[in-house]
Amino acid sequence: MLAAAFLVAAASMLARESPPPYLDLAAPTPAPATTNPEIIRIATSLDAQPLAHELADTYAAAGHPLTPEVTPLNPAQVADTVLTSQADLGIVLLPAQASAPFSPPPAWGEAETIVIGWEAVVLVTHPLRQMPGLDSDTVAQVLGGEIQTWEQLGSGQGNIELLGRGEGAPSREALMGWLGLGSLSSRVELWPNDAEICRQVASRPLSLGWIGHSSLTDECQPLSLDAFRPTARAIQTGAYGPRLAVVIVVSPHAAPEARALAQWAASAPGQRVVARRYTPAS
Repeated sequence: MLAAAFLVAAASMLARESPPPYLDLAAPTPAPATTNPEIIRIATSLDAQPLAHELADTYAAAGHPLTPEVTPLNPAQVADTVLTSQADLGIVLLPAQASAPFSPPPAWGEAETIVIGWEAVVLVTHPLRQMPGLDSDTVAQVLGGEIQTWEQLGSGQGNIELLGRGEGAPSREALMGWLGLGSLSSRVELWPNDAEICRQVASRPLSLGWIGHSSLTDECQPLSLDAFRPTARAIQTGAYGPRLAVVIVVSPHAAPEARALAQWAASAPGQRVVARRYTPAS
């Protein structure tokens, strides 16, 4: 009798301490649900491609899950791709008037544009060249072919070796627009990028070239233009001659996260990213 009672009590205790048969304590705890990153399609000119990656990566790291798909195109294709909604955003460098607010091309229609930075076009010479600056009229005569020697500029001897970018390059268009030139001298040697022009200038004492300010290194010396140095303030206000606007173009049908990225690029955190390469918008 006592043995039977003992067995019943033991069975009752085991029932209370054992988990129900449907509860598997060995099963792993389910991982919390995650949000799939939104794909943001960004069309960009070649010059602005590194900035596009830096902006998207920094924005994502700040807690905004997205996956950027960056496609490099020429500047004209960037706008077309955004306007036809093949891309959510476009980032492009476009010539801008020296002291006037940036005005987007009429063909851009309803697309929203946000200026997030500026890129000055600087004239550069060999570091040992003793010539602090030029005025715009003289620059026009040099690039137009009327002035061809350093003697004519009062800076040593020898023929001026002109180095620059080819047709369609934004820096070339900005420089020609600022000077009011319809064409450049046939003596201009064309190079594929600004970094190579700077290296060439550094190794050729008779050379004079133009590059974007973001490509400037200690290898080549920037010249003042009309007595203005290419400082951040002079570039922002347009006091320093030719410049390009760094513009984000937003598709009329862009996803909300794409619009948020564009607005963030113009905010203080985004401007710090822009400042790694270009002069911030303000």
